[in-house]
Amino acid sequence: MNPLVDRFNGLSEKQYIIYKTTVVPDSLSGLDACSIGGAASYFAAQLSKVYVPNNFAIEFIQEMIESSARYCLEKYQSQVDYNKSIFHPADSEVFPIALTGLAGVGKSALINALKKVLPEPIVFTPDIASKEFYLLSHWAASGRGKPTLKQLLNDLIETGTPGGIKNSTVAQLLKSARSYAGKVGLPLILFDEVQHVTQGDATAHTIEILLSLAKIGVPMVYISNYSLQHKFLLRNAEERHRLMSNPRVMEPDLPNSGDWRAYVDACIQVLGPYLKVRAVDIVEELYEKTFGLKRLVVHLLASAYTVARRSGRHEIEFADLDRAFLSAGYTEARNEVLILQRQLVERKSVRSDLWCPYIGPRNPDADDITLARKLADERLARTAFESALTPWEKEELRHAQAETGSHAAETKPAKKPRPATKRTYDNLKAGYDRQSIKGQRV
Repeated sequence: MNPLVDRFNGLSEKQYIIYKTTVVPDSLSGLDACSIGGAASYFAAQLSKVYVPNNFAIEFIQEMIESSARYCLEKYQSQVDYNKSIFHPADSEVFPIALTGLAGVGKSALINALKKVLPEPIVFTPDIASKEFYLLSHWAASGRGKPTLKQLLNDLIETGTPGGIKNSTVAQLLKSARSYAGKVGLPLILFDEVQHVTQGDATAHTIEILLSLAKIGVPMVYISNYSLQHKFLLRNAEERHRLMSNPRVMEPDLPNSGDWRAYVDACIQVLGPYLKVRAVDIVEELYEKTFGLKRLVVHLLASAYTVARRSGRHEIEFADLDRAFLSAGYTEARNEVLILQRQLVERKSVRSDLWCPYIGPRNPDADDITLARKLADERLARTAFESALTPWEKEELRHAQAETGSHAAETKPAKKPRPATKRTYDNLKAGYDRQSIKGQRV
C-alpha cells in the first residue's frame, strides 16, 4: 500500500471523467418578470456554467492523472525516498507542458474540470512525523493580479508572512518549495492565465517566473493564449526549448463533430422555453457565427435574447441570431470570427493572436475549412448579386431583408420605394416646370 500512489486509482477512467466534469444547469425560467439587462446577465451566467468534455479534454485529463501517478510511483518508492524528498530534495528541472489555444476556446474551463477529477487532499501521517497533514494532488496559481516570483513561491510553501517574502531569497524559497512539495506529495503545478503576468510586449518577467517554477522539479502545466506563444518565439533558443517543446494545442470542436453537437444540445437544454429554433437548424448556424468558441456562443445567445426582448418577445427566433451577429456589442467577436474563417481559407496568418504557432497547414478537406470556404463563397456571391442590382431593386431587397431579419439586412430600416407614376407628356412637362421654378433648370 502506497497512499501517495493509490489516491489516483480509477480516476483516469473515461466514464468517471465524464461523470465528474459534465455540467448542465437546469432549464431557465422566470426571466419574463426581470428587466432586459438583468435577464440577459442571468441568461449568460447560466450558459457559462455548461461544460461537456470533448475528446481533447478527456484525453488531457487522463494524461495528467496518469502522469501524476507515475511521478509519485517513481519518486516515492520507499520511506527512504520520501524522507529524502523532504530533507535532501533533488535540484532538478522539468520542461513544462504548454496548454494553449484561442481566447475563449475553454482552456480555463478544462483546468477547472481537471481539478474536479484530481483526488481531494487526504490525511497522511508518515513515520517521521508526529502529527498528520494533508497530501495535495496539485497546486494552482493564476497570472491575474500580476504576481511576483516570491509571492508565488511563498504561496506554495504556505509561509504567508511579509517577513518571509522580505528576508528570503529566491534560491532559499526554491529550496523550501522543493522540500514542501516532497512533504505533501505534490505531483502537479497548474499556472493559468500566464499572458496576464506582464503587460505589453515584455516577456522577460513571465519567462523568469515559468523557468523558476520549473526548477521546483514538479511536473507543471502553464496555460496561455496564442499571443504569448508568439512572443516566446522571439526569445532565445534555450528559453524556447524549455517553454515550447511540450505543447498541447486546444482547438475548437469541428462543426460536424459529436463533441460540438453535444455542447449545443446542452445549451439548448438550458435555454428551454426561451429558444424557438430546432436543434438541427442551429448547430451549423452557431458555429458559423462563433467559430466554435464557447465564450462567443454564450455572448451570441445572450445578445440574441436581448434582441428578442427588445422586439417584444421572450423566445429567441432564428432571425434574432442574425441581428445579434450584426449588433454593436458583438462587433469585436464578429471581426475575430471573420478573420479566423479567412485564415482557414487562405491558410496563412492575418492576426498572430488568432494563429497557432505550432500547427502547420490543415487538411483542406477538414469540416471547419469546408464550412469557412462555403461561407466565403456565399459572401462573394451575395456581394456580386447585390452589385448587379439597380438602385430600385436594391431598395426592394433591403426592405425585404429588414422584414425577414436576414443577416444581410441593414441595421437601419430601409425606405419604401415610391410607387411609379405613369410617364405622360403632361407629367413630364409639370416636373420640368417645377425644377425650373427652383432654379435647377436654365
